Amino acid sequence: MPCAESDRSMNHVTDASLAESSAAVLFLLHDNMDRLERNFAVVDDRMQRAFGEVLYCVYENDSADGTAEWIRELAARRKDVHVLSERGYRPAMAEGRDSVWRYERMAACRNQCLELARRHAPDVDYAVVLDIDFAEFSQVDLAAAMREIDELHPGWQALCGSGLSQCDLGFYGSVMRVVPTRGSLPVRLYDVAAMQIGDGEWDALEAAAMAGSAIDPPVRVRSAFGGIAVYKREALYPLHYEGGDCEHLSVHRRMQDVFMSYKLCPMMAAR
Repeated sequence: MPCAESDRSMNHVTDASLAESSAAVLFLLHDNMDRLERNFAVVDDRMQRAFGEVLYCVYENDSADGTAEWIRELAARRKDVHVLSERGYRPAMAEGRDSVWRYERMAACRNQCLELARRHAPDVDYAVVLDIDFAEFSQVDLAAAMREIDELHPGWQALCGSGLSQCDLGFYGSVMRVVPTRGSLPVRLYDVAAMQIGDGEWDALEAAAMAGSAIDPPVRVRSAFGGIAVYKREALYPLHYEGGDCEHLSVHRRMQDVFMSYKLCPMMAAR
């Protein structure tokens, strides 16, 4: 069971200690039925293998493809799934990928999800924020990533993913000096808007090309996301997402020890 004031985060993470820990898994839904059933099963298996107790906190809005009905039915069957489903909002993508309105809407949705976690999973050890619309999750190794970051940087607060975006190079594909690949296919780092590498203006092309290998150590960044991020509860729960630019930037700016792991590398579906 979760401990209200666990000191587990002060000790080195081992497979055994991780198996005794608890996590809240937070994600958003909007018209995800094409992948939802399969992807939730994959995530559930991976989370149950990593943590001793897992609680899901899900915010859904305005789905028209059966997503709302599916997740509500799941929550009715499983006490570990908590859902807030709302109507009357436009999808966050409605105004374009990089619009201020979209950033504000995404922040509002993330805050709804985070409030669910505070209410239903107040004492967990970790919070895992992820995007459920991935194409592949096989290169996500939570236990190895957390063991590695704890050994190298035990004071870490956020461990972000290095997920790749396939078939969605956007303008990066035509101007990058070197386009990274997985096998024979071009890829780029997913959600480059969440990336900030160091002080000052970040280089979008450099960020897009930061597709490393699982053998590479975690990289200290100002911000990242990559489709998944693991937080120590005490680092994330007091914060709120804000709009204006990418919502992940707004919480990472309030943290000191943010890293990106190449062992958290989902292949994200382009949308």
